[in-house]
Amino acid sequence: MSTGGILQSWKEISAHVGRTERTLQRWERGFGFPVHRPAGKPRSAVAAVVSEIERWMAATPALHDMRQTAKPGIPPAQSGSDLDPGEALALSNRRYGDPTGLAPCQVRLAAIVQEHSILCSNMRDLIAEQRKLREEHRLRRGELHDRMHALASG
Repeated sequence: MSTGGILQSWKEISAHVGRTERTLQRWERGFGFPVHRPAGKPRSAVAAVVSEIERWMAATPALHDMRQTAKPGIPPAQSGSDLDPGEALALSNRRYGDPTGLAPCQVRLAAIVQEHSILCSNMRDLIAEQRKLREEHRLRRGELHDRMHALASG
């Protein structure tokens, strides 16, 4: 049960914000939603200050707008829903304002492609350096062989 301006569980915070507990947990991880964990551990109990939540919601306009504007025809998420996974994904994407559902995926994909490009470039450089070292080793080994042969016949 909340005491004044303090909410003491995900359920209370969820009721105050008007979003599911899972959404709030995602906002905590991805957007810095203001919750406090008295035990200091990532999976421990939570508490939140109403004024901090209101300040955070006001400073995060896209999320604030989603809270204020209910989307007509989109029912709240239900566990055990009889929607197939594709319909559930489309519904979730519409509910959170991304009609295609691709925005987060595109951002992550762009980061992965950039990292892949850098790794490939580094790998090409390492392969070229390895070839150069192998050629240098082959030449020095030949020189050493020739010197040993000269000394033996000498």
